[in-house]
Amino acid sequence: MSNGVIYVRVSTAEQVENFSLETQIKACKDYCARNGIDVVAVFREEGASAKTTQRPQLTEMLDYCALNAKKVEYVIVYRTDRLSRMVLDYQTIRFTLAKLKIKVRAVQETFDDTASGRLIETMMAAVAQFDNDARAARTTDGMLEALSQGRWCWQPPLGYKRPLDPRSTPSMIPDPETAELVKLAFHLVASGQAAKVEALKHVTALGLRSRKGKPLTPQSFSNMLRNTLYVGRMVVPAWEFEGPGDFEPLVREETFNRANDPKASTGAPPDTAGHVKDHPDFPLRRFVCCAECGSPVTGSWSKGRNSRYPYYRCRKTGCTAANIRKEELEELFMVHLDTLSVRPPVLDLMDAVVRDAWQERTAAQQNEQQLADKRLTSIKQRKDRLVDAYIHEARIDEQTYEEQRRRLDDQIAGTEETLQRTLPRFDQLESAIAYGKTVLTDLAGCWKRLESEKRPAFQRALYPSGVVYGDGAIGTVQKSWLLVPFDAANEQNEGLAVPTGFEPVSPP
Repeated sequence: MSNGVIYVRVSTAEQVENFSLETQIKACKDYCARNGIDVVAVFREEGASAKTTQRPQLTEMLDYCALNAKKVEYVIVYRTDRLSRMVLDYQTIRFTLAKLKIKVRAVQETFDDTASGRLIETMMAAVAQFDNDARAARTTDGMLEALSQGRWCWQPPLGYKRPLDPRSTPSMIPDPETAELVKLAFHLVASGQAAKVEALKHVTALGLRSRKGKPLTPQSFSNMLRNTLYVGRMVVPAWEFEGPGDFEPLVREETFNRANDPKASTGAPPDTAGHVKDHPDFPLRRFVCCAECGSPVTGSWSKGRNSRYPYYRCRKTGCTAANIRKEELEELFMVHLDTLSVRPPVLDLMDAVVRDAWQERTAAQQNEQQLADKRLTSIKQRKDRLVDAYIHEARIDEQTYEEQRRRLDDQIAGTEETLQRTLPRFDQLESAIAYGKTVLTDLAGCWKRLESEKRPAFQRALYPSGVVYGDGAIGTVQKSWLLVPFDAANEQNEGLAVPTGFEPVSPP
């Protein structure tokens, strides 16, 4: 009597539950009984695709055959497509078994080892691949049609879930458990309130978890922030498809763009190379540009007859238009700052903007605390149910209980920490506004009082594009934001006298 092994496979969990594997095994055993083959092993592949050969039970079956080649003569399958739906993969498996002098037999297909039998076997494998490719093409066409109608065809991202009726519109709805936490993550990063790493810690403490119940990794958190589904836009690069979704966006386009700005803080260690470029002895270095060649100035100490003298120089070799003593250029810059007299309308505008921002921040924190309070109640209820399941109902073991209890305790601690954060007080707002007005009405004095290493940041805040030096004077490449409100007002009130105290600036 010959010996043989049986290999059966199904692709989906539904087939496993419908006992398709048992049907295949029974048919294979009946085939072996009719043909005098003694079954020495059965390999069950549950929920594995035939598009790949990287299947645990297939690998185990081939290893078993290699180790027992002398006593195994046949591999019995229900159909050839159970081994593979790809011709090349099928032939590779077939060749591996042939070298071991093991034959393949299929219950539902008749072929042998003759030339015509091998042809039929190859044709069966080709038919299986054709059927697989045709179904894949139909599936792709159907999914493209669904996408064109705004329906997302894959698993919803964190923050969304499927509606109860999968055929209903929209195709995704906000998940009440995670949607607000996803919105909060975008807000924290986009507003600059937290670097990505800090925002991740914050929303994790509030209970944001992956669908498997695990905390998000920094990489998965960054991927979440880059997912255009959150602004209602579906992008499938493999199919060159982009279009609007039929579901509600969780964040605005502006917030999404700010959260993904490359200049946004990521929480990464500072770039030490950048700090070398800002020399404390020369705060105007790289901020001032030469009016003649456009190159940024550098700074260095020159050795004189009796001492060393600090100079700003044009970076371009041979250009001397911006060569000037350090104290002279810095005095010119202070005189220039004095000309930026901040008039009452700008201070009033700053006052209104800061108050609006304060109200928005306060409202956001209040919403965050309400969310945390609701989250805390939910976690405590889950902990109560856990205790009941362990102590009163004895439905879980001690190890499971301890693991789940520790996890819930960590979530409770993180959420309570959020609730303990105090909201900004109104008197703090008033102090901040008063300090800001003091600074803006004495820009030169503020610059002079600052430590040298802090001056470059102050300068860039006033003039992000820097300033220009030439012919003994400081000019500007781009108007300071302090002057922009007046330009808009002048365009609307043409003919009014130009406010005094502002020097002319070169066009941007």
